[in-house]
Amino acid sequence: TEIVANSNKVEALVSEISAASREQAEGLDQVNKAIDQMDGVTQSISASSEEGASLAEDLTAQAATLSEMVRNLTLLVGEGSSDKK
Repeated sequence: TEIVANSNKVEALVSEISAASREQAEGLDQVNKAIDQMDGVTQSISASSEEGASLAEDLTAQAATLSEMVRNLTLLVGEGSSDKK
């Protein structure tokens, strides 16, 4: 009788361990999915940052070109007004 009772206790413990192992596996699966999502977001942010940096460089170059054009226009206008005097 004691052997059967102890055997039933062992069976119950094994069953609990099995259930806990399944829950752990599900938890790990959820953690892995979350990590994959974070990785995707991180890659997206990185790509956006690189694109933003590239656009900033383009705008800087365009601003320099525009500044040079304004400087030349100012010189032309200045020369034109000195011709009229």
